[in-house]
Amino acid sequence: MKKGFLLLPIIAGIAYISLTSYSSGYTANASGSGSATGCGGSGCHGTSATTGIIDSVYLDSAGMGVFVNKYTPGKSYIIHFGAANTTTNNLPKFGFQLSVVNAAGTANAGTLSAITSTSLNTSGIIHFIGQTTPLAPLFGTGGIGTAYRVDIPWVAPAAGTGSVKIYGVINAVSGNGSEGPEDKWNAKSATITERTTTPPASVNDVESGLQISAFPNPCVSNMHLQLINASGTYNVTVSDMSGKVVLSQVTEANGTTVAAINMSQLAGGVYHVAVSQGGTVKIATVTKQ
Repeated sequence: MKKGFLLLPIIAGIAYISLTSYSSGYTANASGSGSATGCGGSGCHGTSATTGIIDSVYLDSAGMGVFVNKYTPGKSYIIHFGAANTTTNNLPKFGFQLSVVNAAGTANAGTLSAITSTSLNTSGIIHFIGQTTPLAPLFGTGGIGTAYRVDIPWVAPAAGTGSVKIYGVINAVSGNGSEGPEDKWNAKSATITERTTTPPASVNDVESGLQISAFPNPCVSNMHLQLINASGTYNVTVSDMSGKVVLSQVTEANGTTVAAINMSQLAGGVYHVAVSQGGTVKIATVTKQ
């Protein structure tokens, strides 16, 4: 078995299809419906997924940093798929697989496009994208706080498709040339519903009500938080991946407002930025270099 073995579940009810990828390229679907998630079945990279690899998957409206939970048929998006290493293992390389399917898990939904060091496998019923060579982290050298991320172009399917699901798995590996339990993996999925009304052009396809986006992402010092459809006073908190609040501030907003958050004193890593007002909470995931 080669370094970077991964299986990606495409779930339909209690059944799912598993896929395999390799550090230097990957084959077509490996084990079919009912196979184990990830590489835990063989024990080559640990027996099961670990919460120490914290995955996140978001649909970005045309790469603008505006995360959405609905898609407009035929529109172009960017899927941000990443993870953070919170284990004590040194994991300086990673591999991944990602697929988008209809709600039943029986057919592809939309069109994925390969990026550098990845390839789209179309040999099976379900198409999936994965690495063709071991990938370097977004930042970090493999220790705690190391972040892994890929940004995959996706064109939404035709009208009438209904809800779609994004499935992904990231395997963070030691890079020592052989598989072992020191390698850690985890999977993530997200449901995106079809938009049946025309979105307001001014808010880049986002939903009505409060929406947020963060830029630049990753940031070095100051991160700018854009609040859309905002009105009144909002509490802003920044939490690390363990859930500890490391920054907080109050922001006044009206309409579309941009607030600056000074993250220069924070260690490099992945953080959740939460904006709340009453019972409304919106969360963006940001990376501090």
